[in-house]
Amino acid sequence: MAVRELASQPGWLEALLVASNTPTGADFAASQTLADWLRLAFLGLVPGALVARRVRLAIQWRNRGANVSYAGHGSVRATRGMTVLEVSRINGIPHASICGGRARCSTCRIRISAGLDLLICGSGRLNNAPDPHIRRPRSAAAAV
Repeated sequence: MAVRELASQPGWLEALLVASNTPTGADFAASQTLADWLRLAFLGLVPGALVARRVRLAIQWRNRGANVSYAGHGSVRATRGMTVLEVSRINGIPHASICGGRARCSTCRIRISAGLDLLICGSGRLNNAPDPHIRRPRSAAAAV
């Protein structure tokens, strides 16, 4: 039978809708309500993520630590707890690190020109309990 012939029969369209499990008007309204809530949630989460990022940047700015100077690249402020290699990478400053920053190759050597007495070594000891991997400058001229 052709569809036209079937459509001419009374009750065929209603039976087809029931058999194909199409949503009723109430089901369609409920799905539209859910879609509206999901859109609102998305529109709330995007600005929320941007605000959270701004808050994180403000906290980092407040907790910034040392000033790191680079030959030929100026100086940048480092957040407390970051390694010099991380500071270099975040600011796009080239810094040799063959081992990827795992302290295995000794290519990322740095010179501390001021504040050496304030440093805490990676092992957690204060600088007056010397770490064998940190050497003091040989002369005052080398430290400046």
